[in-house]
Amino acid sequence: MCQNYRDKNLQGWSFKDKDLTGADFSGSDIRGANFTNANLTNASFIGAKAGVQKHWVIGLLIVASLLSGISGVAAVSNAYNTVRFIIPNVTKPIPIIAALTFCFLSLVLNGVLWRIILRQGIQKTLGIIAATVGIAVPIIGILAAFGTKARPWFIGFRVSNISQAAASLGTNSEPAQIIVLGALIIAATIAIVVSLTFAVVLAVIAVADWLRYLVVAEAMAIATIATGIVTRNSARYFSLTIPKEALAAQSLVIAIAVILAGAFIFLSDRVANRTLAEDEKYNVLLKIAIAIATIGGTSFRKSDLTNANFSHATLKNTDLRKANVKRSFWYKSIKLNWANVEGTILEASKVRDLLVTGDGCKKSYAGANLRGANLDSANLADANFKTADLTEATLRYACLDWANLSQTQAVGADFTKASMTGVCLEAWNIDSTTLLDEVESKFYYLRENPKSGTDDRERRPHDGEFAPGEFTKLLQEISNTVDLILHSPIDWKALFISLQQLQVKNEETELYIQGIENKGDGVFVVKVNVPSDVKKSEVYGELTQLYKVLKGKEKQILLMQEQTEYRNRIMNFIVTRGVLSSHNKILPDNLVVINFENGNFEQGFRAIAAHIWSDEHPLPTKFTAKLLPNLEIAELYQKFHLKYENLRLCYESQGWIPRIKKLPSQVSQVSLRDIPELKKELQDLANQLKIQINLWLNSKEFSLIQQQLRSKLDCSHRIRVIIQAEDIQMRRIPWHLWDFFQDYPHAEVALCAAIGDRVKKSVPPRTQIRILAILGDSKGINVNADRKALEDLSDAETVFLVKPTFQEVEAAFLDEKGWDIFCFSGHSSSDWNGNKGWIQINENERLTIQDLEEVLKVAIERGLQLAIFNSCDGLGLARKLANLQIPQMIVMREAVPDLAAQDFLKNFLKLFADGNSLYVAVRKAREMLQREEIENRFPCVSWLPTICQNQAEVPQTWQELHSRIQPKFENLLAQLKAAIKNEIYLTSENKIKAIGQINILAATGQNPEKEEKQKQIKSAFNILMQISNEEPAATQMAEALNKLLIPYIISGGNYV
Repeated sequence: MCQNYRDKNLQGWSFKDKDLTGADFSGSDIRGANFTNANLTNASFIGAKAGVQKHWVIGLLIVASLLSGISGVAAVSNAYNTVRFIIPNVTKPIPIIAALTFCFLSLVLNGVLWRIILRQGIQKTLGIIAATVGIAVPIIGILAAFGTKARPWFIGFRVSNISQAAASLGTNSEPAQIIVLGALIIAATIAIVVSLTFAVVLAVIAVADWLRYLVVAEAMAIATIATGIVTRNSARYFSLTIPKEALAAQSLVIAIAVILAGAFIFLSDRVANRTLAEDEKYNVLLKIAIAIATIGGTSFRKSDLTNANFSHATLKNTDLRKANVKRSFWYKSIKLNWANVEGTILEASKVRDLLVTGDGCKKSYAGANLRGANLDSANLADANFKTADLTEATLRYACLDWANLSQTQAVGADFTKASMTGVCLEAWNIDSTTLLDEVESKFYYLRENPKSGTDDRERRPHDGEFAPGEFTKLLQEISNTVDLILHSPIDWKALFISLQQLQVKNEETELYIQGIENKGDGVFVVKVNVPSDVKKSEVYGELTQLYKVLKGKEKQILLMQEQTEYRNRIMNFIVTRGVLSSHNKILPDNLVVINFENGNFEQGFRAIAAHIWSDEHPLPTKFTAKLLPNLEIAELYQKFHLKYENLRLCYESQGWIPRIKKLPSQVSQVSLRDIPELKKELQDLANQLKIQINLWLNSKEFSLIQQQLRSKLDCSHRIRVIIQAEDIQMRRIPWHLWDFFQDYPHAEVALCAAIGDRVKKSVPPRTQIRILAILGDSKGINVNADRKALEDLSDAETVFLVKPTFQEVEAAFLDEKGWDIFCFSGHSSSDWNGNKGWIQINENERLTIQDLEEVLKVAIERGLQLAIFNSCDGLGLARKLANLQIPQMIVMREAVPDLAAQDFLKNFLKLFADGNSLYVAVRKAREMLQREEIENRFPCVSWLPTICQNQAEVPQTWQELHSRIQPKFENLLAQLKAAIKNEIYLTSENKIKAIGQINILAATGQNPEKEEKQKQIKSAFNILMQISNEEPAATQMAEALNKLLIPYIISGGNYV
């Protein structure tokens, strides 16, 4: 949704947490504006002016002036302390030898300290000082222990004497004087360097370079004038000791002190210059100074700046900490070096300069972090990107001729229409998401350095030049290989076993050696083919580590081979027993994962990947396609949302309050007379949405995935379709309107996050399925209906918290027994961009997922499988909870009427507890809303229930939740009985007959010793398998029967 703020004065405005996707701030004055946590994807800030407002500039100048003064005063202290021992002290005279010694030591200490600061930098200087203090303190303590009347000199190291020396400015015993003098000089020197550097940097950032000279001049004036005055006041005592030479002595001492003070300021100015030049030795000073300068400035902290355009924008005093700057365009931006860019790729000055100038010709970026960098049209000819990270970077139209891309990470990078003649691609890492469309390349090299004794860098093609399109085709063919670099001699047995072990660890990922290249000098490159959806860097790391461990270790290899052979014998034994016979083999639910990660409705989707698990192979088939931009779908849904919200407000005035807490700012501008028209408009928008979604998904660009889905999937099978998309508009649209779901009645859709991981679980023993139900703020809604639906689950233990406090909720989630299901009923909502949501637990408290993050992690580790938010607008809740890797969630995508929420929960729980899978239960419960009066009053209410799936977890059925509770044998019998009762392809007579055999098995037990009971078991199994064979379509029964057979066979019985 485009928002125009072009050429406006927006000083001090707050856009915090706002969705400003595509907003135009070009030419605007955004000084002091707050964009913290805002979504600024595709926003334009061309020529905008960021920074601090004028009153903050004045404040920074005052701070700089004060710091300059502090540095001058510190210089006075250091210079005076260096010379004061050679000035006569009438009250406590110091021997001339001691005085000269102290002066000499002061000069040496200053010289050493400044040498370290200028050579090593401030960070190392502080480290050296800390180490010196750490060593000196125990030494002083030891020396003090030797102090006696016989050894009075050591008494000076005691703490009391050092304290007296400090209090009297070093006029006590000699050891104490030396210690105090050294501490004063070190403290003053650090104060001079730090304060003047901060003052100079703040002055330059706040105003301009010329102001630094005034700051330094202020410090120099204070240092020299004040030093002269202070030294003159003390040097008057020369007239008492050497009257004739008093004037000359005074002049000499004053001159030395003033010169020292001026030198200290001069040297500090050098440090400030090097700090401004971004010398890494003084990096900590620059970071702190910039952090101070950005206080009150324009803030983009933690905002999403994906694809934002900052070209020609002024960005000094700007806070960009931890912002998402993926593909942000910084060309010709002004004073970006004076912005706080902590936590972004802009921290490295070399990277920042490249993004600003677009000129990296003949420069080195070896090992640089350029992840997500926008280098479109950049001049990168002859640049060195060896080992650099260009993951998800965009280099469209860039000139990369003769560039070095060896060992570069370029997964997800976009090289469309780039020029890449003569480029070196040795061991670079790309995959199917790397875009190489229309790349111009006449030839490239596979080696960075020639083979020994030759000039051969393995040119491709060997002779001539690539025809248009040949480079792209060749690179796409080899994008799914990992290059394993090995040194002769190669242990082929260890390599083979490493591949086998990696396949087992990664769930049978298909890996095989595609080819071996001899690079000379005993170096071989083994090319290992990997599936396109596998992360190649992880495969490379794991394979290299396994090979290193196994190389030359024959005993370990033999042991692994024996274990593999033993595992294969067990599987063959089970197969030969008939447990997994071809006729009765039942696979898990068919699974489809469609990845829409890179794109949106405005830009389209250039690389969509569909993974289909539909046959007996553990690995999916994969197909790719793309979709053209279609803003009409997003706009239609936006209109639908607004109409739906208006209808909600109409019904709210009648008492049909949905499960969302109305904010004070919400004002209804609709009346009851609008209801019929609104319902009609909603229905019309729903029809248009359905048409547009199907036109889009049936387009020729998406046809390959569409065709493969229909050819590989059986409409009688249960199918889980998971949509992987982070774009909130893609998550909001009603995917079940896709005509694929009409043709496949047992399929249901779910949403998933980009990252899916399994939490290591430790499920405590418990006697029943445990459900934690929170009945939150119930103003205007009937949560007691939800309570009754949960109470009707006879085989579950449900604990209810009614309008609990935050502490009560925390304590409940930490219950040591753990929970299987969590259900919230009450009011909730999410922000429009779906980044966060909250639940109203009582009249006064609302919680976010972040508030409960730690206790939810504990609950998930203890077996929490499913979270149900039977409340409004839950996509924000789902997104945050998905980060905790919960297996499944059910949320409502919009505000839900109270009666619809009640009916859905009641129907879903009944269907789920009766043996339906989670997906089938949600689909049936959703469709049951269409047959109720509710959908007549609230059109499209059946759209609302939505599954959010952790793609690394397999959904559990109600019976499988029991499997963690009941003994395995009893659980398998219960599953088989439930499957037979729910099986629609069995006759009533066969159902009765089969259940009778189950009762026989329950009575005999799993391992009977008597021969008579063993015969009963064998007879029961034969009858059950005969019934299953007579009805091939009865897949639920066959699946449960095969599971039951396994424990019998493993126990040694020959019952089949």
